[in-house]
Amino acid sequence: MSLNTITIEHELLGTVTGIEAGPHVMQFLGIKYALIRGRFEESLLFEQSQGDATRYGPACPQAANALQVEQDHLIQKAFPLLGDMPVESETECLNLNITIPRDIPTGTKLPDYPDKAYWLSYRTNTFGFLASSELREAGYYGNYGIKDQLNVFVWIKKFIAGFGGDPENVTVMANEAYAKVVDCLGLRDLSPKQRVEKLRTIPHKEIIDKVPENIPNRPVIDDDMAFHRIVALLTDIGFYAPLEIAARGWPNTHGRYLYHFNAPNAFPGPLQGKASHVLDVAYAFQNYNDYLSPSDVCIARGFGLAIVRFANKGQPGWPAWSEDAIKDPGVFGRATDPDTTFGTTGKPQRRPFIPSLLEEYSHNVFWAALQKFLKGE
Repeated sequence: MSLNTITIEHELLGTVTGIEAGPHVMQFLGIKYALIRGRFEESLLFEQSQGDATRYGPACPQAANALQVEQDHLIQKAFPLLGDMPVESETECLNLNITIPRDIPTGTKLPDYPDKAYWLSYRTNTFGFLASSELREAGYYGNYGIKDQLNVFVWIKKFIAGFGGDPENVTVMANEAYAKVVDCLGLRDLSPKQRVEKLRTIPHKEIIDKVPENIPNRPVIDDDMAFHRIVALLTDIGFYAPLEIAARGWPNTHGRYLYHFNAPNAFPGPLQGKASHVLDVAYAFQNYNDYLSPSDVCIARGFGLAIVRFANKGQPGWPAWSEDAIKDPGVFGRATDPDTTFGTTGKPQRRPFIPSLLEEYSHNVFWAALQKFLKGE
């Protein structure tokens, strides 16, 4: 099915052609925001217009089934993939997609989510986060994926006004990405210089095929309760504690807000009844409402409205975070009252000792201990 195109005149980028994605929506796809000169090199801001923004750009290298893994094993409900998968490119994958309402009055500044939404690509896994002393000595310092993301914000700051956006009002919604340094590419017997060169030139498909995505040497546990307790500990140290640290260090210019997503996974599988990873993303965008119970749909809508309020007004509906008042976060999930399925304040159902332990020990201590435990040390 062919889509109608639509063209705008951007004051800095010139003529940009996108598509009509619906009666009141237009999209500009595959807009290049940064360029990559080579593997493990920092990206550079791209400030030119390619004119044609009618199709998705190349994807960053990743496992072919990465999306299906999240849907099958975390959300536990998969959607069929529509259309062809985008081609992959190590050097041409830093692009973003812009979705905006049609017929924006001249001079309008929409908050950059949810009235205007951007979806961006950046390097993940080995290509985005591989680091070592050998690579640093060779001039490759890691965190390439983080630096890609910094460039997209520089791009938005400079160019988004031409699409009707407000560069001073940007809301970021993201899921975690991680990378592991592993010795599985047959590089042990090479010299440091040879290893760096090999890492920079080995075909990206070989890295995808040989570098496993899961944590190696997990403990084998027969007791289901013990397994879920370890998962809870992983959640506290890997997700909850970093959020507490980020809240303490984040500038308090407009308030800091934390939420706890306690909605149980409704789909059959090992995580049914648990608030599984990335489930909040599925609820936020309402993709799964047709498969949820009325009470879970209410949770999803309440959560989405909180994000809309925050993006537009800076106040999602619960008290701002402070070290003196951490007991009233936003809580989304089933409550004891059957008529209340989400709330702006309430008990987070988190173990209270994590914040107190962070006062005494650094997060690095917790994380190092957890890594040793997972490796059986």
